[in-house]
Amino acid sequence: MRLELKIYTMICGTLCCAAILFWALATFVWCAEFDNYEQGVALENLAKLKTMISLQPEEIEKKLNDYSKWDDVYRFVQDRNHEFEKSNLLYDVLKSINIDFMIFINNKHQVVWAGALDHEATSFMAVPAPLLDLLTTNKSIYDFPDPTKKKSGFLYLGFDTPFMITIHPVLPSSGKGEVKGLFVAGRILSQQFLQRMQMISKLQLHALYSPSVGGEPPLPADTYDQFKESIYLQGQDKLYYEGKVLFKDLFGRPVFVLETKLSKNLSDSIQRISKNFSLTLFLLTIFLCSFFVGILHFWVFRPLRKF
Repeated sequence: MRLELKIYTMICGTLCCAAILFWALATFVWCAEFDNYEQGVALENLAKLKTMISLQPEEIEKKLNDYSKWDDVYRFVQDRNHEFEKSNLLYDVLKSINIDFMIFINNKHQVVWAGALDHEATSFMAVPAPLLDLLTTNKSIYDFPDPTKKKSGFLYLGFDTPFMITIHPVLPSSGKGEVKGLFVAGRILSQQFLQRMQMISKLQLHALYSPSVGGEPPLPADTYDQFKESIYLQGQDKLYYEGKVLFKDLFGRPVFVLETKLSKNLSDSIQRISKNFSLTLFLLTIFLCSFFVGILHFWVFRPLRKF
């Protein structure tokens, strides 16, 4: 009887150990691998979002490169000739190149001409005064070690949304000579722009802004330690990751953060499969233990007792 009990115990123990091993692999190894894979995909999507939006000011820069190396502009920032203004600084012209404002500044840091597009009235309106103040008083904006280089990036001055802005030194058409001023243009980071980014990235985006000059960062200061290459990802709950993408302004300071949620579709599915697998494994272990014990009892040990 003792031998029979030992054999039963050994069979059931072996099956239970095998079941626990498979359960541990499924729960702690396979699920973790899938979670790491999905986390990598989420980080990749955030990196693509950052690259896509970061390139927007550079696209404006490329579109307007001809303005900064044009003899007519070179002359305009010096004498403000009205012929250039009448023929080139028109609402339809600026709208056709998809910008929201354009500014010309001379070497004395004086605004020669500035205009912002009022899309509702289809005419020009005044450029916000804080932007003009920044462009005419901030000396670092005029620091161009290489006159052929431009400055492009983001600015936020406390209005509804930040600007995508590009700043060009004004040179002759040859691209050589003395810089006579600055040509500035940009686009508002409007809600329509964010909606377009949402459609392209297929992510729901929420923006937090911080003024470029003064003001607090869009997130608590200690939060920025968690960003790696301006991207921050954490598992908010079992269904979503919380992702944040940090953007800096022309001066290298945090200017706005885009928040989004990324669903854990794969991890959630694997978790459900793992639970079903665990239940199935538990029932299968009970069945196999009963089956082998029954076989040994009725087909081996019971006949032996007759002898």
